[in-house]
Amino acid sequence: MIYVFGVFVILHGLIHVAYFAPAIPAAPAGKAQPPEFSFGHSWLISYLGIHAGAVNVIGYSAAAIACVGFIAAGLGVLGVPWLDTYWQIIAIASAAASMLVLLASWNNWFIAAVVINIAIAAYAFLAQ
Repeated sequence: MIYVFGVFVILHGLIHVAYFAPAIPAAPAGKAQPPEFSFGHSWLISYLGIHAGAVNVIGYSAAAIACVGFIAAGLGVLGVPWLDTYWQIIAIASAAASMLVLLASWNNWFIAAVVINIAIAAYAFLAQ
């Protein structure tokens, strides 16, 4: 079961690569639009009045940290030397970075990502 968790954490990290992909073209009227992985349209960011350039720098940096961190944490869960000692710290830090990414690019589709980040961080915190 621990191997399933390790692979899940790696896959969760890889989903953050979507922030570096080109924008999705607009869907025709009446069709569901997939979530937009871009920064600057979060209600929180617009409320705080943070400059779009700063949001992009913070967002892309946090997305890269979350991506690499979750992959490293997942490899640690799978038993890769050195990472197996620090995977818990890496997973918690990656979940925090991912939450920052979600705040900078909020879309209602991302509620599941919040739950996943909390679950990964909680498991890492409670694991021995």
